[in-house]
Amino acid sequence: MFEETHKILFQAEEIATRGSVIEVLKQLRKLSLGDFGRWMWSLPDVHFPAISALLPAMASDEAQLGWTGKCGPELRDHTIDFVRIVAQNYQRITGRSLEHKRILDFGFGYGRMARMMYYFTDPDSYFGVDPMQQSLDICAADRVLGQLKKINYITPDFELDGRRFDLIFAYSVFTHTSEKVTHTSLRALRRHIKNNGVLVITIRPVEHWNVDQPHDEAQRDAFKHAHHTNGFAFRDHGYAEDGEAIYGENSFTLEWLAAHHPEWEVEGWDRGVDQYQTIVFLTPK
Repeated sequence: MFEETHKILFQAEEIATRGSVIEVLKQLRKLSLGDFGRWMWSLPDVHFPAISALLPAMASDEAQLGWTGKCGPELRDHTIDFVRIVAQNYQRITGRSLEHKRILDFGFGYGRMARMMYYFTDPDSYFGVDPMQQSLDICAADRVLGQLKKINYITPDFELDGRRFDLIFAYSVFTHTSEKVTHTSLRALRRHIKNNGVLVITIRPVEHWNVDQPHDEAQRDAFKHAHHTNGFAFRDHGYAEDGEAIYGENSFTLEWLAAHHPEWEVEGWDRGVDQYQTIVFLTPK
């Protein structure tokens, strides 16, 4: 660890003895985004007990693998990369910094993005919704900070006391939803974003079917054909709610998105370390 990083952390540890999460985060934001992410990923740290008592412990490797199939430094670096791309494009689109903005994490999982978003905003401005009770349980066990709420999968409308958000993001959520859930989710999110806000989602390119199951070439070709002809291809993983398929693997095009959701304007896209997560930036019309 670099000397300058050590200085900032030791000062944050002293601040943490006074019990203020907001003041500790204010100090930790003097780190670079990359150092902040690496530090948050390392908690708890026996050398910094006061900070470790205030900020969330990192989820277990088992939890990380269960959600993403990855854990440790590789997943950490993917996370830092995504957050950096989001922050840069938010500023490009709005002309404003992401600092102190109200943020909604749609599908927060075990809270890995939450830990990174503290770099920009305090926990009372970070909100998360997820359809899985297990997500809330793991976040509670690890003491993830913020306002977290369980939602329904098929009709994910929700109320957060009338709040609207500067930034809503959904990482590796719309890569798994059925066509119906994709529609209902995008419409619900439109109701919760500020007029000058930004929605960030990730989607799969058609090349995803070359690397994803099934191994059967004919089935892969069928999914690619659906992608090219319908704009949306979905492989059901057998999860249903009220008789409706809700979860699997999908790919869809920006043209499909624009045609079916005129309430959103596509402002561009980017690609990070994970080349099979196309990062799409949308603004409300």
